[in-house]
Amino acid sequence: MLVRNADGVKPPVEEKRENDDYANSFLESLNRLRLGRKYCDFSLDIGGEIIHVHKCALAAVSPYFYTRFGTDLKGITTLTLENVELTAVKELIEYIYTGTITITQNNVRELLRASDLFEIEWVKEKCEEFLEQNANARISVRMWRFAG
Repeated sequence: MLVRNADGVKPPVEEKRENDDYANSFLESLNRLRLGRKYCDFSLDIGGEIIHVHKCALAAVSPYFYTRFGTDLKGITTLTLENVELTAVKELIEYIYTGTITITQNNVRELLRASDLFEIEWVKEKCEEFLEQNANARISVRMWRFAG
């Protein structure tokens, strides 16, 4: 049986709509929860400083955490990390929750090390690109000085 409205037009049976800003809103909300320490179910201890996080956020971005949460970290609520720089881990956590990373001359090497450990390939690639671009810039400056 075909149903029509008063204008004789058949109403849609199904209509799928997409919220174009949903991903950004979701990340912003999740980051606010982290910053307010709401519903955090895991923490990282680096040199005595505790960083509160959500397991699902870490597991979604880091294959390292995805695997470990299913094996040796099952039931564990705090992981003590050694031989990793606190500022690099903080920067990676910021990336996980915002999609933004700040790479500088001062943090690139430690950030590369931490992103390699946590298997966050996009950040690792951006660090490698940063190092390569800066190396090329230094070579260009040296060549310019030598030629002048």
